[in-house]
Amino acid sequence: MTEYETTISFKENTNQWWKGEKSSIDLTGLDEPREVILELTDPDTLEIFSANVIICSDKEKLSEPSILKVFNYESMGGRKGSPMLTLYMQLIERIDDPEVKINIRRDKQRFAQMKGEVLKTLLSQGKNGN
Repeated sequence: MTEYETTISFKENTNQWWKGEKSSIDLTGLDEPREVILELTDPDTLEIFSANVIICSDKEKLSEPSILKVFNYESMGGRKGSPMLTLYMQLIERIDDPEVKINIRRDKQRFAQMKGEVLKTLLSQGKNGN
């Protein structure tokens, strides 16, 4: 069974998930499957990604359950401690970040290149006796 990790925040003393608009749910009522968008961490690869998932406290209600360890956001401290809650989840869709093409212009001369050109010019002038 695959394991994933996520974090929650209790800053406002509410018992609600803090990620995304679809993710404000009460943690005490997870007997029935709920669809949410979460930021997940794969503990094997340490890859962080967003995903649309179904979470539930009963693994029998999910067709392909994975373990979801929930940590407190304010006390992340390397995640050495035990999770504050363990749920089951089913990954519906992975939400990949959009690819962004960046064009870098390299036609400007760098300062180090200018120093090198000045040094070459001064050395060549010194050899020619100018």
